[in-house]
Amino acid sequence: MNEWLTVLGYYSIMNDKSTNSPNDSNEPTMKTTIKTYTLNLPNFWCSALINHDYSGLEEEEIQELNKFIEFWQDDLIINSANIESDENAYFDSHFMKYHDVIDLGILACDCCEYTFQINPKSSLYETN
Repeated sequence: MNEWLTVLGYYSIMNDKSTNSPNDSNEPTMKTTIKTYTLNLPNFWCSALINHDYSGLEEEEIQELNKFIEFWQDDLIINSANIESDENAYFDSHFMKYHDVIDLGILACDCCEYTFQINPKSSLYETN
């Protein structure tokens, strides 16, 4: 079951995944909910956030990305970054003046929607 939610103008999807216990197939099914949060971020962060490859970033961009990670590290599982793409690995990117890291001093740039899993221990988890 998929449900789309709107949180502060951003879309989140909740996926209910049922899993059986590996020890005993007669045990009741345990339901795990994975909640996600979507942010519009610079597309030049793609390689660093998804592949952990910072080689294409300049020192100033790495510092900005590290500030972003430090800010969100308690609420989002940063290494779960995902960008939706088609079968040819094409993803939508669009120029944005107002994106979700403008407060870090990043000017208008090409951005795409990154989806992150929400840390279950985060207060953000309960609000979604």
